[in-house]
Amino acid sequence: LAELGRALCPSFLCGAVLAAALAALLPLVESFGPAAELAILTAAGAVVYIAATAVFARSIVRPIWGGWRGVSPGAAR
Repeated sequence: LAELGRALCPSFLCGAVLAAALAALLPLVESFGPAAELAILTAAGAVVYIAATAVFARSIVRPIWGGWRGVSPGAAR
């Protein structure tokens, strides 16, 4: 059970950071129209989740990035 908790902890932390960031941002964008609000929250959510993943799930992400660096530049696009 402890191993499962350690394995899932980075994902839960990333989700918690994302939820807190969007909850803080939501009151600031409520005055915009629905489409603008959705676009802002989606962009902010992507940035926050990527940053949280880089911080909390570095050991998972690092091998993936290493594998991508081995790919030829034309194939990565």
